[in-house]
Amino acid sequence: MKTAGIISIIVVILVIGLIGLILFNNINNSNIENPNTDNSNEVNDISGSTNEVDDFSGGQINDANNNPKTYTINIENYDYKPKTLEIKKGDIVIWMNKDSVRHTVTSDNGNELDSKLLADGETYSHTFNNAGEFNYHCKPHPYMKGVITVINN
Repeated sequence: MKTAGIISIIVVILVIGLIGLILFNNINNSNIENPNTDNSNEVNDISGSTNEVDDFSGGQINDANNNPKTYTINIENYDYKPKTLEIKKGDIVIWMNKDSVRHTVTSDNGNELDSKLLADGETYSHTFNNAGEFNYHCKPHPYMKGVITVINN
């Protein structure tokens, strides 16, 4: 009788352990297949509205309806990343300063681009409604240069 009781206890422990292992494995697999999304890629433009942008420089939000796309250019290490970007008319570009010093986004010619001094973490947003090549620089650091090429849709 003692042996049967001990065997019963061992079987119960093994069954509980097996169920726990199966449940743990299902939880881990569901996290891999459906990872939690976060909003760490959201930035505020100067109007205060939120625009989601990809984490990599030159990233875009794809839109199946061919609506305007939003691109981001990071300002870091005294450089625009990417330095050049080709977009379509109506697309939006957001510059995000990731440097501890202030920078601007200023047209080389004309006034298409004319941001204030952007502190670390601040953004400047511009919608490009005209085709053409738009060269820009940073006022305090004129060696910082970038080019936006806007093509017709």
